Amino acid sequence: MPVNLDRVADEWRLLRLEKGLKSEDSEGNPLHVDHYWREIFKIKDAANEQKYKYLAEVVKAAHALSHASAEIERGFSSSGLILTPDKAKMEERTLNAKLNIKSGMKRFGDKPELVPIGQKLPSLARSAHQSYEDYLEKERKGRERAKEKAEEEERLRREELLRKQNKASGYIASLEKELDRAQKDLNSKQSAAAALLKHSNTSLKESLASNNLEGIRTAQGMLEGANVMKMDTSEAAKRVEEHRKKLEKRKSSLISSLLEKRPRGLTE
Repeated sequence: MPVNLDRVADEWRLLRLEKGLKSEDSEGNPLHVDHYWREIFKIKDAANEQKYKYLAEVVKAAHALSHASAEIERGFSSSGLILTPDKAKMEERTLNAKLNIKSGMKRFGDKPELVPIGQKLPSLARSAHQSYEDYLEKERKGRERAKEKAEEEERLRREELLRKQNKASGYIASLEKELDRAQKDLNSKQSAAAALLKHSNTSLKESLASNNLEGIRTAQGMLEGANVMKMDTSEAAKRVEEHRKKLEKRKSSLISSLLEKRPRGLTE
C-alpha cells in the first residue's frame, strides 16, 4: 500500500512539536523503542482519531525489517535453553512468559535482587497469578467437558450395542422356534412313513400268503403312499438342515460382533 510521503513529513514536523512525550517508565528506566512508539500511536486529534496515522505506517514497516540476524539468533538460543527435551510439551504462552522474564532481567544484570519493587509490581504479580488461576480453571472445565462428552458417547454406544444385541437375540430365538417346528414336523412325517411302510409290508406278506388279490392291490397302494411320504420327509429334512445352518450362521455372526464391539471396561 503506497504511503503519502507529504503527509508523513507533515506528521513528523508536528510530532517534533508534541509536548508531554515520555521517554522513561515510572521507574525512571528508558522506554523500549516499541513502547515509545506505542504511546505515540495512542495520541488522538481533535476529532478523536489517530493523530499520526501515516507516520505510524512508516514506523511499523521499519520495525518489521530485520537489521541483523544476531537478535533473532539470540532469541532462538534463549528458547533452546528454556525448551529442553524434558520440557518439550511446554505451551507457547509459558515459553513466551519465560522469555519475557529473561529479557526483563537483562536490564538488571540477571540479578533478581536488583529489581526495584515499586507500587505496581505487587499488583501486577497478583494480576498475573489470577490470570494463571483463571487459565487453570478454564483448562479444568475443558477437561471435564471432554470427559462428559466421551462418557455420553460411550453410553450411547453401549445402548446402541445392547439394542442390536437384543434385536439379534430376538431373531435367533425366532429361528430356533422355526427349527424346532420343522424338526417336529420331520419327526412326525418320518414316524408316519415308517409306520405305513411297516404296515404295508405286513399286509403284502399276508395277502401273498393267502393269495388275496384285493389285499395285494391295497398293500401295493399303501407302499406307494409310503414312498411318497418318504420323499416328503426328505424335503422336510432339507428344510430342517437349512434352518439349522441359518441359525448357526446367525449365532456365529452375533458372537463375532460381541467380540469386536464389546463395551470398554469389560473383562474377559
